[in-house]
Amino acid sequence: MKIMLRNRRFQGGAAISALEYGKLMRRMYGEGEVELVAAGQYAGVQETYAAEGIRTYDVPYFENNHPWRNLTGLIRYVRVLRRERVDLIVAIAVCNGMLHRIVSRMLGIPVLTIVPGGEIPGSFAAIMGDTPLVVFSEENKRALTDAGYDESRIRLITNRLVFEPQAPAHMPAAHYARPLHGEPVRLLLISRLDGEKMRSVHYVLDCVAALVGAHQSAGASGATDGRPALGGTGAAVSASGPAALPPIRLTLLGDGDYIAEVRARAAAINAAAGGEVVRVAGFRRDVKAHIDDAHIVFGKGRSIIEPVYHGRIAFVVNEAEQMWQCTPQTLPRLQATNFSGRALQQPDALVLLERRIREAAAGAVDPAPLEESSAYIARMYDIRHAAAAIDGAVRALAPPTGAGRLTVLGVLRGGAEFVRIYVKLTTHYMRRAAARRRERAARTAAGPQQRSVES
Repeated sequence: MKIMLRNRRFQGGAAISALEYGKLMRRMYGEGEVELVAAGQYAGVQETYAAEGIRTYDVPYFENNHPWRNLTGLIRYVRVLRRERVDLIVAIAVCNGMLHRIVSRMLGIPVLTIVPGGEIPGSFAAIMGDTPLVVFSEENKRALTDAGYDESRIRLITNRLVFEPQAPAHMPAAHYARPLHGEPVRLLLISRLDGEKMRSVHYVLDCVAALVGAHQSAGASGATDGRPALGGTGAAVSASGPAALPPIRLTLLGDGDYIAEVRARAAAINAAAGGEVVRVAGFRRDVKAHIDDAHIVFGKGRSIIEPVYHGRIAFVVNEAEQMWQCTPQTLPRLQATNFSGRALQQPDALVLLERRIREAAAGAVDPAPLEESSAYIARMYDIRHAAAAIDGAVRALAPPTGAGRLTVLGVLRGGAEFVRIYVKLTTHYMRRAAARRRERAARTAAGPQQRSVES
């Protein structure tokens, strides 16, 4: 059996999760019986696939507002599928769900569609119809059912990771036992540096700048999106003053379109602090080594799940510029949002981060909550615990109908689905635009009335 692992991009946690699905299927169905291939837009992680002996293809991802580009990308992808004679596709990402509505009708190949997190567009439920879905979070399942999706067509499988064993020296009790005696407390931020992630990245930089007393200087050459220096964080230097804080050093792992902006921001913070406080390391393969070395880790989704498993103090940070520490008490709530913190109330304040920094510097961290959190993550996220559920999802798919052959009827079916998807997308966009116009008109009409009342 040949399985295609189809990514949006070879980047981030979703691409690694798809890889883990493929490796698990190879073990479940027999190492000699399963061959894996993969496709998506190249962005770095394809080399991790290649190290596993998986052949990869660089193909563009499906973009809602580029129908003609999507058509040429579809043709390239169909050629790959036919050349490889694929028996099953594991498609991860919302855009790939829509793309494979077309592909499955053209070629008759069964598709396991995975929604890996993030916000689900309003048009998605209408487009996907009765397609069986696997979702990684309760938040995504709830969003789909709220949009009218049949709950019986959704499987919630949170398990998607394989964790490396932890050496005794890196376990919480040993890692946090030693006072640092003036060494910096090591902070770590793991994030893509793309537009959709940048508010959370700048938020962490804001917090670090505030803690070292450099926020005014850093803000002068900070984010280029017009945000104030602290971006609504509510961050403020503690009453004890920045000089009393133990030294800190933040390492940022990740790459993307905004890396130059982040390097400039880091340089401004370092200049104001009079030394290196922030280091932008870019894309790294040795993420586990950085997690082992860190005292406090920031991130969201997969990038925070692994540090919690490895017993690190961890904070979820999100695009609303908020943070929550991962504890045995907060983990269920954070898990329900796929560790994004979306729509959660009562975020933690900067003073809690400062307290954790002081505890790490003094060797006064209580390891018991970290160990309890680690056990929770192992239970909920280790993919080896989900083999039966994933096998059930695969066996529930419709059997192949075309064996990957491209026929005239298949082309007609795929073309009709392509048109149907764009009718749905266009209708959704028009309704959204009309709603925005109504909101603007209502605000405009309310303006004179409000001024009249005030006068």
